Parts: sequence; C-alpha cells; structure tokens
Amino acid sequence: MFIKAIELVDAEQGNEPSNFSDQLSVLATKEVRTAFFEHAKDVSNWCVQREIAKDLGISFDVIISKIESGEAYAKLASDYQLSQIMNIEGSPTYVLNEGRQKLFGNVTYEIILANVEELLTSSHSESASMC
Repeated sequence: MFIKAIELVDAEQGNEPSNFSDQLSVLATKEVRTAFFEHAKDVSNWCVQREIAKDLGISFDVIISKIESGEAYAKLASDYQLSQIMNIEGSPTYVLNEGRQKLFGNVTYEIILANVEELLTSSHSESASMC
C-alpha cells in the first residue's frame, strides 16, 4: 500500500522523471528493500515507512490519506487484475514482443539481453524469433 500510495502521489504532482529509476515509487521500493534486507527493519511498521518517506521528501500524511481513501488499494487491485490478464505467475516476469514472450524467474542478464537484442534487430517479418 505504501508504494502504491507513493505512485499516486507522484502522478498527482506531475513528476515525470527522465529515467524510470528516478521515479519516487522506484526510489521508495529501493529504500524499503534496503531497510528490510540490509538493516533488518520491519518495513510493515508505519514508523519505518514514515522514515523512508521523510528521507525521500514525501509527506507521510499524504501517503496515509491515499491509503485511507482506498485509492492505494484500488491501484493495487488494478495491478493484480492486470497480472491475472497477462498470466503473470510471479516476480520477476519480463513480458516482451507484445505478450508473445515471457521471461520468468531468475534469468541471467545475458538471457534478457539476448531476447531484447533479438527483438530490436530482427526484421518485422512473419518469421519466428530466435529467442
């Protein structure tokens, strides 16, 4: 809910960073993972979330309002519904080639790179992808 609320806040503020990794929700996700995996913090605790929000310069009261209003729940439900439509079985899943290719689970960078390069360099003919 915390991350979904941040996505909503970011969208409302009209922030459009040039890089995906600069989005507030991406930065928050990184901070939540760091807090959990490196510092063994209980990231479900609102005090921990409040600290992360403060570090990112986001009002925790605004985040809470998105959760309490149900907007964050609706965003999460929408994402879940989309994952069901796309038959996403777990994380990470990379969906490529307009849904015709899926890379699921612990795949190496080289596998991802080969698939993306194949899609970028192949002609748009009716022939099948090599990956």
